[in-house]
Amino acid sequence: MEKGQLIDKRRHPRRNAALPVLFKILNSTREIAQLAAQESRALSKDLSRSGLALASSHPLKKGDMIKLKLEMPGMDRAIRAFAEVVWSAEGVGPAQETLAGIRFLALRQEDEDLLDGFVAGAS
Repeated sequence: MEKGQLIDKRRHPRRNAALPVLFKILNSTREIAQLAAQESRALSKDLSRSGLALASSHPLKKGDMIKLKLEMPGMDRAIRAFAEVVWSAEGVGPAQETLAGIRFLALRQEDEDLLDGFVAGAS
């Protein structure tokens, strides 16, 4: 492997998808608790049954715990999950957004199955 080349450690197939995401940060510090009083909007970049990449104008930090709602095309309800920010990069792209890797911690089995079907539909 060449120096500087990234290793893909993903366990599940991923699909590129720009889907609306609402999230709240659940950390217990007072400053973040105030920010978490309302939901923030973001857009997914890709997703799998274990997590997603998220682009947001709201800063996210590695270790943040979030509650999210993922709007899926053709579904009358959102997928809801508790998740953790596992990596974060600020000032990305022309919009200077935060790009973050999100790992699902709690997700209903039926929602995992829906995500699997959505990802498989990209093939």
